[in-house]
Amino acid sequence: MKRKSIFLPILAAIISISLASCNKTNLCNKENPNLMEQNAADFAGTCYQLLIYSFADSNGDGIGDFKGIQNHLNYFESLGVSSLWLSPIHPCGSYHAYDVHDYYSVNPAYGSEADLKALIDAAKAKGIGIYLDYVLNHSGKEHPWFLDAMANPDSKYRDYYFISSDPSADVAAGKFTSITNRNSGEWARTGSAAPASGKYRFTLSDISDTSSVITVTATDEKVTEGTSSWNLYYWNNSGAATSKFVDNGDSTFYAVVDFTGYVGFLVRKYPNWNAGSKFGASPGNTVVSLGEPMTLVPNGEDITLTDIDYLYYFSC
Repeated sequence: MKRKSIFLPILAAIISISLASCNKTNLCNKENPNLMEQNAADFAGTCYQLLIYSFADSNGDGIGDFKGIQNHLNYFESLGVSSLWLSPIHPCGSYHAYDVHDYYSVNPAYGSEADLKALIDAAKAKGIGIYLDYVLNHSGKEHPWFLDAMANPDSKYRDYYFISSDPSADVAAGKFTSITNRNSGEWARTGSAAPASGKYRFTLSDISDTSSVITVTATDEKVTEGTSSWNLYYWNNSGAATSKFVDNGDSTFYAVVDFTGYVGFLVRKYPNWNAGSKFGASPGNTVVSLGEPMTLVPNGEDITLTDIDYLYYFSC
């Protein structure tokens, strides 16, 4: 069943209006460029750009929405605004919404398609046009194309993105010509088709203000539910989770976690989130081998496991 969408018709209408205007006034006629200046009044007006997320909240949930904008149409009219330029309206992973996850839906935090249509109709009644900001240069990392490209080396979408297992080498070799001058350190790391699978035991020892030691081993032990102030923070491409360490009573701590699907971790001490409360890997030594102790340092880098296949993607 095809999903019903009002966005493509709206976009088509905008294009049609633009073309119709061009034909009506012959503004596209390069033989007479002065026509653009002569007919500028036909296109003059004030366009008000706004970020939906933070403009006006109609239901008290702390997030701006379509109804909030509609409730302020009299305000725009009083300013003499002739059109509104809305930030992206699609489901996304950020407040600004320029990382679209689904181009066929509206962000439910902003309202429904019916709410969007009501806004457009109400604005039109006041002579105010609506422009939608379509993000067609890139997608968000939860878009099905990106997820498929990361999980499948043979994906037809792999060439849609900048994906590499060794950014430094690929950039130096000119594989990505459009980002040759970009620092390979700007690439984001994530797990590919082979993230961790199974349970792991994380043992924390030799704790001081300047360092601590972590040892990771595979295990079939029961997942723990600790209560200490030490926490294991672990993440994947979709988000993160936290598990409290169990206090052994001898200045050592441990946590057993089902690490399936996760790709990296840090150690943090709560409730203190100040500088020095986060322990991670030393620069250049971020991979921990199973069964081998690793010394952690305050405010260190993300730690990864040797049995995970990592990929990097460039966000441009």
